[in-house]
Amino acid sequence: MYVFLDAFHVTDAQKKSIQRLYTRGTKAIVWVFAPGIAGTALDSQDSFAVTGLRLKLLFDKSSLHVEIGAAGERELPGVRQGWRYGIDGFAFNSTANKVGPVMVGDDPPATVLGELIGFGQPGLIVKAVNGVSSYFSSAPKLPEWLLRGMARKAGVHIYDSQDDALYVNKSFLGIHTPKSGKRVIRFPSRVSLFDVYAQKTVASSVTEVTLDLPARHSALYFLGTEQQWSKLSK
Repeated sequence: MYVFLDAFHVTDAQKKSIQRLYTRGTKAIVWVFAPGIAGTALDSQDSFAVTGLRLKLLFDKSSLHVEIGAAGERELPGVRQGWRYGIDGFAFNSTANKVGPVMVGDDPPATVLGELIGFGQPGLIVKAVNGVSSYFSSAPKLPEWLLRGMARKAGVHIYDSQDDALYVNKSFLGIHTPKSGKRVIRFPSRVSLFDVYAQKTVASSVTEVTLDLPARHSALYFLGTEQQWSKLSK
């Protein structure tokens, strides 16, 4: 799943790179706020060339909040109708906590997952583009529950269902906790965990582990055994 947060201006070379995503196993692409809008002019046609989604440009201002509808709850795991997200004051032309211009969905084949509050227009949509689920959100600042729902729908492995900051690659898992308590970390295959800072083994050959961590705490784990870490760290 690829998330494009601020792709306001997309070059021809970048457009070609985006097109290649459709042939490389991509399951979902998420476009936010005003993708491709800044071409030779502010034009929604440029957005269509970038995203494959038909969007409409409104020369208006809004606080940019989206409310999830029934289809959003039906299509996105863990997301509930009536939940809201968005921002106050951002980007190109912001006055009195309102943002302009505004882009909304204007693509009849797309499924409307949420509505832009105050406009009665599609604020969150999804449509299959070249076999890939392509999302567009009128509002920036997508919350963790929405991104997690999109990721689950796309089959992305979810390591941590709580709202921690989590980073992972083939060798390490790093985590920072805003809140204290237990969290279950799940892995796509069996791993061993060695706490790099505490210098101790946390788990051996597991697919999930429960970590009880304090608030505002950072931890780094090596995805391997103590012996492997000792050999590599030398």
